[in-house]
Amino acid sequence: MLRDWFKSGSPWIWLNAAAVSLSLIMVFGLLLLIAVRGLGHYWPAQVAAIEYQQKDNKQTIDIVGEMVEQQVLKPEVAIAAGYTSAQIAAGVTQHLLKTGNRDISGLDFRWILDKDIKQMAYPENIMVLERRE
Repeated sequence: MLRDWFKSGSPWIWLNAAAVSLSLIMVFGLLLLIAVRGLGHYWPAQVAAIEYQQKDNKQTIDIVGEMVEQQVLKPEVAIAAGYTSAQIAAGVTQHLLKTGNRDISGLDFRWILDKDIKQMAYPENIMVLERRE
């Protein structure tokens, strides 16, 4: 009986249909992945206006830029940055900020420590422009 079913060709039709369905799902999944990752590049990101107190000279500066990444510092790095053991236990975060002012400050990106941020806001009247040389 099983041999007759294989000879009829019915299982090969179902196997072919499953392979085509899997291929279509993979193609549409790849297109969706490309769309999600690619369109995010053109979507404007929120711009943060941060009042930041520098550790070295105790001066407060204003930094404007896009938040790119956050990471929790390792305990050794946090101790070197001047955090107490209670703060390290709670988790110390640093932020990567894309300022894009290479002509003015010499840096496109800068890491800022969470404890030195005095105030952070996301104003609606700030816009990011990209220029070409």
